[in-house]
Amino acid sequence: MSIRMSSVLTMALLSVSVMGCIKEKREMCPCLLIVDFSEIDKEESDSLSLCIFSPDDILCDQTVRKDDYGRSVSINVPKGEVRLNVFSFAPVKDVFFWDCFRDGGGTSVTIPSGCECPPVFTLFSRIDALGEKHVEKVSPLKNFCRLSVLLRTEYPSLYSVEIQGNVCGYRQDGTMMDGDFRFSPEIGNDGRFGVRIPRQKDGSLCLLIDDGGGVERRFPLGDYLLRSGYDWTEPSLRDADVIIDYATTEVIISVNEWEYVFSAEVLI
Repeated sequence: MSIRMSSVLTMALLSVSVMGCIKEKREMCPCLLIVDFSEIDKEESDSLSLCIFSPDDILCDQTVRKDDYGRSVSINVPKGEVRLNVFSFAPVKDVFFWDCFRDGGGTSVTIPSGCECPPVFTLFSRIDALGEKHVEKVSPLKNFCRLSVLLRTEYPSLYSVEIQGNVCGYRQDGTMMDGDFRFSPEIGNDGRFGVRIPRQKDGSLCLLIDDGGGVERRFPLGDYLLRSGYDWTEPSLRDADVIIDYATTEVIISVNEWEYVFSAEVLI
């Protein structure tokens, strides 16, 4: 009887021990991370850069072509927190330049001085990969503002303009990169021009106008945008329309179908 009780007790102890081992091993198992691109509009992007980070390593660094947007990328990641980094660029007709660095530290984008911001869509997310499987749908957000400007003056094509700012790109974690941003768009015969600008930290963005005689006027465009209610912290940036009356130095800014009129403080 005692031998039987001993056998039962031994089997129970072995069962608990085995269950403990299984539990410990399962906690050490990786999480299957499935990155789903099916919600990306192929008309907005030719390809994207995908990086996945653990706290100690880069787990994935690859380019995904738009023909593969209907599929998913699956990767085993260590359980815990991982970061996902996506840069995607909309096709454009004009020629533009941007530097996309993939140097083993992830992807970052630097806008060289003299170039406008590329039409960049981004996603930066932190994922708690704690289960056996996690599905992450990728839907990058618009990370640039398209300014459409009308310069009201006689013979506008005789003028030259330059947009200046203090943000020149994005780091691997999506934060803004400090540096000179300068771009000189061409003014049409109707006085219209456009420029893509990166997300801003403050109201330092300005517009310089040269009348051809060496006289520059500087408009604090960033300040007017902030005063009009433009929000640089929105996840997906909106576009804005600007009208500048060069004779009266009046500035009209349209954001979200609302117009804001400023009597410009012009620096000469």
